[in-house]
Amino acid sequence: MRTRAIIVTAAIAILASAASVCAEPAHAATTTMGSPDALAEVRAAASRLEEKTGSKWLVILDDIRAAAKTVRGSYPTGADVRDEQSADVVSRAFLDEHQDLLKARTDQLTLSWFEFNTVLNRARVDYQEEYRGIRVEGGMVKVFIREDGTLYSVVNDFYPGIDVSVAPALSGEAALQIVRGLDPSEAPGDEEVELVILPIRDESSISYVLCWKVKLDRHTHFIDAQNGVEVERWSNYRR
Repeated sequence: MRTRAIIVTAAIAILASAASVCAEPAHAATTTMGSPDALAEVRAAASRLEEKTGSKWLVILDDIRAAAKTVRGSYPTGADVRDEQSADVVSRAFLDEHQDLLKARTDQLTLSWFEFNTVLNRARVDYQEEYRGIRVEGGMVKVFIREDGTLYSVVNDFYPGIDVSVAPALSGEAALQIVRGLDPSEAPGDEEVELVILPIRDESSISYVLCWKVKLDRHTHFIDAQNGVEVERWSNYRR
């Protein structure tokens, strides 16, 4: 994965990381590295944000999603964000207005967390991404707003390129039995089984797979909901 950190009119720093998977299904939908034109459009959107607010913004770009991963600056709204409804309205309005920068669609975001921190004097609003009613694993948007209504930060992990079937060929019970066969040492009981869309990243693309997420005591398994292949396995003690 490559991310690019910029202050819109300043220098660019590039970071790199990698993701590992057990297997990548052939039927997975894939988003590849954003084109130069797409990335240029995002930078132009960041410049427009600076022009509107008359101040500098720190913008971190995700090259694959061709969207801002993080924005930090000062966006006064004058709203009272000490209650959930007002903070939600302010946050969604910003995301809608700057969709060309963030690529986050508010019609696919469900409010998942709100708090007003009286020590930090700021509101935090978290959204969970859903695609056609299915939760996107790791698909989150977090908005931070000061007590005076100034929105100052957005952390954006929205995945805009999803295009997969949400009809599983495999039942959740069948996925659980597959996991039991793969990891018989797991103690039975308290299993959590959920149908999710799993983004899988490498250095130049993101694949999206409809999976059964099966959480046991020691591990969380992601089973391809179409063919029963284990796509990823996470340790519950490391996440």
